[in-house]
Amino acid sequence: MIDELKKLRELTETLTGNGYLRDQAEEWEYALDAIPNPIYIINHKFMIKFVNKAFVERFGVEKEDCLDKTCSYFITDSEVEDIYEDYINDIVMYSESLLKEKYIEKLNGWFDINRSPIYTVTNKFLGYICVLQDVTDKKLAIDKLHLLVGSELVESR
Repeated sequence: MIDELKKLRELTETLTGNGYLRDQAEEWEYALDAIPNPIYIINHKFMIKFVNKAFVERFGVEKEDCLDKTCSYFITDSEVEDIYEDYINDIVMYSESLLKEKYIEKLNGWFDINRSPIYTVTNKFLGYICVLQDVTDKKLAIDKLHLLVGSELVESR
């Protein structure tokens, strides 16, 4: 997964042009569609500008239906289309703790959301490339282990 994320960061160089995210670019769309994990690209206002084939298949949507919706529409099942600047800053500041083992109702599972920022050559923040990694089996196994260990501790008392 780390190698995939490194490759994705390299691809972000081709995702920027004149300070804007490109909505369509065949040279990187093909590469992102080949990755089995759901991927989405959001701008600085958390509006989706791209989703890959795996995202479309897992969520059961058309690409066009995803564009210009906030990522919260899919990730948190929220209908909110407006995100205030202060809220965005809070999300960015605390993003690491918010993006681990997130339950996504629409996918009926637990996911880690790996986010890599996209910057222009002049260091202007444009948005994020986000990868959803399914950790449902791992989470359920750890939860089951905690239950087993917890019940053994209770029995030993």
